[in-house]
Amino acid sequence: MSNQNKLNSKARIIYIANYKILDISWDLERNLSSFENRRDIFTISFPVILKSSGEVWELASLYFNSYLIKYNDIVGDNLKSIAVDLLHYYRFIEDRELDELYFPKLLNKRITYLFRRHLIEQIEKGDMSLNTAKQRINRVVNFYESCLENGYLNSSLFENQPYQLIKKIITINGKLGFEFNKEIVSSSLSIKKAI
Repeated sequence: MSNQNKLNSKARIIYIANYKILDISWDLERNLSSFENRRDIFTISFPVILKSSGEVWELASLYFNSYLIKYNDIVGDNLKSIAVDLLHYYRFIEDRELDELYFPKLLNKRITYLFRRHLIEQIEKGDMSLNTAKQRINRVVNFYESCLENGYLNSSLFENQPYQLIKKIITINGKLGFEFNKEIVSSSLSIKKAI
């Protein structure tokens, strides 16, 4: 990593204005195709992460599309925020000259755990708030979980798992004084507090 906390990466975000998802139909017998505009899925500003080479980070684009379909972020503010966090992750990947599927046997060598350590170092140096670091690592977990759920990735591609999901039960105090337990899912990457 170079000085002043800059990552050696020229990855960047561009935005597509008035982005619409199209349904594509193919008629192979007649060699015809058609595109149908899905008016219900639209965003004013759709992010695309470009690698330093200028190529599109396709996995991120697939993730952004699935997010848009699920949450219909018309203004695109959530997509932009997610894209900024994933851009930071991708710049880190390029800086380390690894890839997003680098999960060797040693836990602390996996790209996800290396990124977690990088975020903690940023907190310790005062270059990043705890909340920003938590948000970024959670978005990385959400990225992988969504890519697996939607079939963009298959866990058989992983030499080892990128992280472990952990189910926890937390106690919540209601407004009327009642306590109830709620099951939440966390991960082994979660950042609890600055160390």
